[in-house]
Parts: sequence; C-alpha cells; structure tokens
Amino acid sequence: MSDLVSEKIVPLHPKNGPLPLDLDYFSLHDLNQWEAQTERILRIHWDLYSALAYERGKIAGQLQAALREAAIQPFEFQGWQRQVRYKFTLMPLSPKGSLLEPGGRFNIPQINPTQIPAFPALYLAEDKETTLQEMGQGSVNGPLSSLDLALIQKDSITIVGVQGALGSVIDLQQPKRLKPFFDLIRDFPLPEILQHEAESLGIPLPTPLKNLKTLLKSLLDPKWRKMPMQFDIPAPCQIFGQLVFSAGIEGIIYPSKFTGRKCLAVYPHNLGDRSFVAIEGEPPVEALERLDSLTWKLMQATL
Repeated sequence: MSDLVSEKIVPLHPKNGPLPLDLDYFSLHDLNQWEAQTERILRIHWDLYSALAYERGKIAGQLQAALREAAIQPFEFQGWQRQVRYKFTLMPLSPKGSLLEPGGRFNIPQINPTQIPAFPALYLAEDKETTLQEMGQGSVNGPLSSLDLALIQKDSITIVGVQGALGSVIDLQQPKRLKPFFDLIRDFPLPEILQHEAESLGIPLPTPLKNLKTLLKSLLDPKWRKMPMQFDIPAPCQIFGQLVFSAGIEGIIYPSKFTGRKCLAVYPHNLGDRSFVAIEGEPPVEALERLDSLTWKLMQATL
C-alpha cells in the first residue's frame, strides 16, 4: 500500500481529534477511498512510464548511437571485489540475484516480464569496504550494520577478488560524455492529463531534466528502489541501464553511494570475444572461475 496514500487518510475521533493509524477506526468508506486512490496513483505512474517509453522508442536508434559514442573503451580492472551469500560460493560470477525484485541499480528484474523484459547484471566494487556496504544497502551510522539491515550473517558471506576486461563501458564519473544523449531526452513532454491527475491527488510527477547534473542526480538517487518496490515499474537508473544494455555496451561504472569508490555493473549478454570477468587466486575446484561470452551461454540455463 502506497505511503503517499496512507499519509493522507487519518480518521478522526469526534472528541479527541486525530488518532494513530489503527484499522479499528477505519470505516468501509475510508478503506474504499484508500483503495481507489491507490489505484489512481499506480495508474498515473504506469501511464507516465508508458508515455516516456513511447518517446524513447521513437528515437531508439539515436539514443543507442549517442550512448555508444559516450562509452569509453576498453576498460580493464584488477583487485576488485565481488560478494555473494555463502550458499552461492561455487557460482560467485552468476548475476542471478540481480533478477530478483527490486533488482540492481542498472538492471531490470523479473517484476513484469510480459511488459518489461528483464535482464541481469553482475555487480562488482573497487574494494572490500564498498562491496560490503553495497551488499547491505544500509547506513552504518546507527547501531545496526549494513549486513544487519540486510538480514545477512557476517560469517555467511563470500568475498572474492576479481579482475577483467571489458570492451566498452559508460563511466558516470565522466558525465560530460553523456551530453549528446541528454540533449535527446531533455525535452520529452509530460502528458498534461497526467499532470492534472497528479495535482488532484497531491502527488508530484518527475520534473524535467534541466542539465547533466540533474541527470546524474537521478541516476545516482539513493532511494531508487521506491519505484520498483511501490509501483512495479523500473526506476530512472534502471531505465538508463536498459538503454545502455540495448546499445550493446558491456557495463556501467558508477560511484558507490556509501564510499564514493567505483562500482561496476557488467552485462553478461553483451560480453564480446575478448571481454571477461575472472576470479583472482585459486577458487574451489567446482567453482566457475571465469565469465565470458562462452561460459555465459552455459550459465543462462541456471537463471
């Protein structure tokens, strides 16, 4: 149930004023109104997603060309880190987890396969501290660690060193390279009927992107999970990942929201003949130690 709605409907006691949220005080009318508003909010977000998807579709070729032009190539890395839960120790290079809701920042999970095709990504980090925090996805300022918040036992994780080489990547730490791409999407119109509907419900719609800074802010939004979790539609960063993926680019470099160090989302579908991600050191005998275009074809059967 949407938080946007739940904050608006607080039943009143005739003598004592507002009461805490408690189902005992909801009338049938309240619940029907709540459900109706929820449906309207969901419909607005879906209609907006569909409208912008239509605009992107009209210039899909131009968007892909602009992204390929923005990509840097090649990109090689060593001494990076990959973390998985202990039970996946023998498959540390599998991107299967990214297909579970809500997915990762730059891939789309299996939230609605018939309307929004899913695609996986393999997520890596530049150092151990970053991969630990990215796995937990929680603040470490309070009494609970990021692993506590993720319900992960500290002794039940596997961290492996990885190295690799990719043929092309988008580097969000070089946002100026995205200027031609930004120029193509900056003037996408928002349907007026959706704006009026949103105003009647008192909810905000996304504001038009003004410059590269606002584009980058949208892609690196720390609360990006709100869209897939509440509305079952991809977040802006996931839509960007979809565009990069469809352009045949092999990955996206981006700064961690926790440490500022580099993270990397790799698209196994797009790996070229010379591209790979491999475990550093000596892995268990049964472990798949290298992800490339050939091993990926075998791995897909396990997803």
